[in-house]
Amino acid sequence: MSVTSVPERVRLRLWGKAAGRCEYEGCSERLWLDTLTQVEFNVAYVAHIIADSADGPRGDEDLSPKLKAELSNLMLLCDKHHRLVDKEQVKEHSVERLQRMKREHEDRMELLGDLKPDKQSHVLLYGANIGDQSAALSLRSAAQAMLPEWYPRNQEHSKSGCAIVQLQTGAPIIGGLNKFTCKGWSRNKSGRGLLRATFVTFQSLALLHSRF
Repeated sequence: MSVTSVPERVRLRLWGKAAGRCEYEGCSERLWLDTLTQVEFNVAYVAHIIADSADGPRGDEDLSPKLKAELSNLMLLCDKHHRLVDKEQVKEHSVERLQRMKREHEDRMELLGDLKPDKQSHVLLYGANIGDQSAALSLRSAAQAMLPEWYPRNQEHSKSGCAIVQLQTGAPIIGGLNKFTCKGWSRNKSGRGLLRATFVTFQSLALLHSRF
């Protein structure tokens, strides 16, 4: 349990570097929102990598007092991962492992924040059956495949599905894509609306993203 009151200015810098998300590897949970009720409030924990006391998790007699309010020694965590690293699995979470999590998360948030508006892209998903099995299409997977060069135009398109394009059965993916439609509008390949296209294929999933 932390015994140090971390200064507000340091907390704010940590929130900025973490982009308000849990820094535990693979989590990235939004920490300004109760995901069940959708009520917005602060659900974050500011956790020490090296405890602020020598007898705390990963505590050190010399380093604990020196690093107790240092940004480099703090992580933004959700409730379950704060409990995991400080109570349930302290030995499994070494200083080096937590430092790596923090560094990789903050580097990723900085990279995403550097994406400029001209890197926006509509997402088009093309799926085909493999035998009797249908292909599962995921906007989240498609968005991750676009990074770090591109990103989805906006979240509203993803939520409403108006950026999902269903091509006719049997339509070829590369070299013969003549026309696509979405919510009543259409563009031809020869039109100026399709300026750039990149394909990322995974089994039966193909991602075409284009600038409009």
